Amino acid sequence: MFNSKNFLDWLYARKKLGCGVCRAYGRGLPGCVVQSPVTRKVELEAAVGIVKVARSSDFKVLALSIYGSKPVHMLTSHHSEVKLIGKERKIWDAAESRLTTLNFTRLNVIDDYNYNMNGVDVVDQLRNQYRCNDPWMRQRKWWFPIFLWCIEVACGNAYRCYQEMCKKGLAEGEKPLTHRRFIELLSSRLCGLDTKPAE
Repeated sequence: MFNSKNFLDWLYARKKLGCGVCRAYGRGLPGCVVQSPVTRKVELEAAVGIVKVARSSDFKVLALSIYGSKPVHMLTSHHSEVKLIGKERKIWDAAESRLTTLNFTRLNVIDDYNYNMNGVDVVDQLRNQYRCNDPWMRQRKWWFPIFLWCIEVACGNAYRCYQEMCKKGLAEGEKPLTHRRFIELLSSRLCGLDTKPAE
């Protein structure tokens, strides 16, 4: 789950590059990059936006941290520089009752990490939207949470495959199913129900 300097060195020796978040201590992150969480409001306002960057002596690994709502520490052998890039996002403006464009900046390393993870994070997000394993459920068998996790990941992967197929071959004017509708339809078919769920 978490990255380490040793892992990135191991990848580099095999001509592979890596990038990911890491824990602040015990993973090879240099002390000059580590940012400790703050709790007082005045300290938090001063800490937000601080970026610290360091490169290993062999120039293989770049370490960085940025303070948002809490500190985020990363190690990468994929990037040679850290820079801010401009982004925009549509947000709902309650005062104007419409979508407006919000311009913001993000580190290139974080942007690459978020959008080039080959769907790993996307599947986690889909899995967490409609869970079949409630956090308060108690199972008597050790393997049951693993079984439910497998079902959730399979459903997320199935929906991603469905989205890719829709990009290639939807009929004119036909809309793809939403994630919720897809899960409802999948569940009803797996349970052997021939009727479609209510719209």
